[in-house]
Amino acid sequence: MMLKKVIPLAMACVFIAGGSVFGASPDARYKISGTLNKAITNRAVSLAKKSGIAGSDKRKIIFYTKDTTEALKYIKSHGGGILKRKKNLIIANVSLDKVEDLVGNERNITYARFPCKFLPCGIISEGVNVTGANTLQNAGLTGKGVKIAVIDMGFKGLSAAIANGELPSNIQSQDFSGKGLETQYKHGTACAEIIYDMAPDAELYLLKIYDEADIYSAADYCKSNGIDIVSMSIGTFGTGPGNGTGSMDEICDDLKASGILIIAAAGNEANTQAGDGTPIGTHWQGPFIGGGNGDSNTHQFISGDSQGWFNVIYAEPYKDDDGVSQMNDITIIMRWNDWPSASVDYDMYLYNYSSGVLVGSSASVQNGSQPPLEEIVIDIPDTEAYKLCYLVVKKKSGSPAGKDIEILLGGNSCFIPPFGHSSSTSTSSSSILEPADAESVLAVGAINQSSWATGPQEDFSSQGPTNAWAGSSARIKPDICGPDRTSSYTYGTTSFPGTSAATPHVAGAAALILSMHPQYTVDQLRLAIEQNAIDMGSSGKDNIYGNGKLKVGRSLNTLPILDWTGEAGYVNDGLEPETGNSLTPLTFKIKYTDINGDAPAVYDLYIDRNGDGDYADTGEIVSMTPTGSDYKSGVIYTCVTNIPYSSGSSNCSYYFKFSDGVDYATGNITGAISSQTAINRPDIFQSLSLAIDRANWQLPGIPAGSEHVTDNSNKIIVTNNGDGPETYSLRIVSEGNGWSASASGDGVDINKYVLSAVFSSTTETSIDSSYFNETASEDVISAAGIIRASQTLFGSTRFSAGGFSVPQGADRNLWLEFKAPIKDTAHAIQAISLIINAEAQ
Repeated sequence: MMLKKVIPLAMACVFIAGGSVFGASPDARYKISGTLNKAITNRAVSLAKKSGIAGSDKRKIIFYTKDTTEALKYIKSHGGGILKRKKNLIIANVSLDKVEDLVGNERNITYARFPCKFLPCGIISEGVNVTGANTLQNAGLTGKGVKIAVIDMGFKGLSAAIANGELPSNIQSQDFSGKGLETQYKHGTACAEIIYDMAPDAELYLLKIYDEADIYSAADYCKSNGIDIVSMSIGTFGTGPGNGTGSMDEICDDLKASGILIIAAAGNEANTQAGDGTPIGTHWQGPFIGGGNGDSNTHQFISGDSQGWFNVIYAEPYKDDDGVSQMNDITIIMRWNDWPSASVDYDMYLYNYSSGVLVGSSASVQNGSQPPLEEIVIDIPDTEAYKLCYLVVKKKSGSPAGKDIEILLGGNSCFIPPFGHSSSTSTSSSSILEPADAESVLAVGAINQSSWATGPQEDFSSQGPTNAWAGSSARIKPDICGPDRTSSYTYGTTSFPGTSAATPHVAGAAALILSMHPQYTVDQLRLAIEQNAIDMGSSGKDNIYGNGKLKVGRSLNTLPILDWTGEAGYVNDGLEPETGNSLTPLTFKIKYTDINGDAPAVYDLYIDRNGDGDYADTGEIVSMTPTGSDYKSGVIYTCVTNIPYSSGSSNCSYYFKFSDGVDYATGNITGAISSQTAINRPDIFQSLSLAIDRANWQLPGIPAGSEHVTDNSNKIIVTNNGDGPETYSLRIVSEGNGWSASASGDGVDINKYVLSAVFSSTTETSIDSSYFNETASEDVISAAGIIRASQTLFGSTRFSAGGFSVPQGADRNLWLEFKAPIKDTAHAIQAISLIINAEAQ
């Protein structure tokens, strides 16, 4: 059985290193993990053989403490370099030969272990289309403005992927492992590639870690750099009881509290099949049952079976992507439901299957102050093709004996059926890794993209529920499923399988949704992902598919609405006034409502200003201005603009265009989206009558409602608000008797009246009375004889045959002054009316 062909590196998982207890002092060894104790012993023996004295070998150690302040002082006094201090944990660089002294003599240190080690779980990705991400991309949503951090074990091949256009050149990166960003694994590069395919404009931050100490630094980096989403296709086992608590889960809880959504792989620990059909798995869980091999303290993996007192493990040596041999080819971690400090003491023993020789054991002491953990780590020489072993679990002390036990295999090892059995002794239920078990984390399972429409899930995809340990209740996990076995530049002709590939698909989708709804909180973003998943398997959320398979697109969105609620002047079409000339400030108003609370990504007014039938000319797309931000209740958008007159068209069309990034607004206004007509016309004929009192010859106030003419004492201001140059004529008409002379000859005296009038901005020009016609009821100022009113043209320098032209938008002043040497007021004119007539040229 070639295990590497069965479980590719992309499907491997993350584990704590483990080992056996060999040689700490009696007081200290109770508080030191098996692997750390073994390292201390091996180092001391090795140095003694070489020089006869113990030496210094600093390693990163995690210390559990009662009082971190006092423990810090003691660790520093022993030359320890403090790396991190989190709640009851201290991570420090400490010489191995100092560890026993620290844990044995400092009462505030309760336990010491190595940091957990990580391994990866697990073009345009096929997942872009199957998840519906292409729908959002086509709507212009590409994750712009969203920051995504990929926390992983390595980004080998990153430079080549960037050069080939598979990843953007503006990627930010940070190596917290100290081993080089582009070393060890290409797994992280493949994950980043999927996110880029899903959300091509999201900002990517690639953070490389190696162990538990590094992930604290990565978390701090995310908080200080404003990261929105973290994608973790890695996991671990044993930092907590599997119920959503523990050091790894607390990191994610803290990130969520800082406004960051954590999306993590559920793991690949459920049962699957080897290439030859052999059932295999990496997870076992069940109660301790004594009586194995006739011994009440030996556990029965298969109760009542003669071979059920052990579990068979198959393993092969493996290397990382750099070709470096790994030293934890067989990794076995066991925990049990006795948290946080175990009073029941279980041990593990690993034997060579053929010879029965003990090859490894873990017999740490649990007497009420240590976590319920045991671990074994075995290296397989690269010269060996594989190793076949069997695992035995024994109870050393404590009661009750029947605690729930959970065992996970890492490295390149798996459980296989004992010979003569057709089924594996591994279990799929509750195989969720940490931190995917945390309530604050969106845990992702996997479905083969080629089976995306119907399923089933990948058989190896880890299943829930979380452990109901340490007083907690079981919760459903995973939360959602994403596609795996997708194509990538990084893995070439080999598809990318595992929950590792599914996770960045969900992270990319989250970025698209957040760019659609930038106001979403972490909880709202997560809810949008989960609620819009397509249910798979049993109805509702379950421990295989979670909420179902990932789906993004229009189903996430409620259509926005355009309407007007009846404000005067805007009832039908959002325009006030309905008509006007080129200088009229036309006000366009519309009400935008979105039940999702989304601000519009597009809020434009389209005006066909030149009447050519399209809206693509300069100035024909006008942005509107909002008043308020309560989009659920509705926000008024306003635009005030004029419409230049076009000689080819007496009107122009307009329409409103609003979008929340996915759907364009619809409305109950007649034609809110279709074209309406704003009539653009020149000034209509207007008459302004000014009664001039002969007693004082002063102009009265201008009548209310006059649009184009205003008064200033005896000056009339004429403004051209039309759509081009206009000419103006001046008519003087009499009221009552007209201009005819009376019997007393007053008409001759009337001819002596002088009208000083000129269209000018600066000067007055007198007009001789000889220009007046006394015989008609309507007298017209004329340059040559009697000309009717419609023909009269009054120029800027007395009279001009071309008329007096006022440029568009300009003002001109008309001064009037009457000098009346009237001798007989009894027979004089009762009143004179002045009319200004503005006509378009």
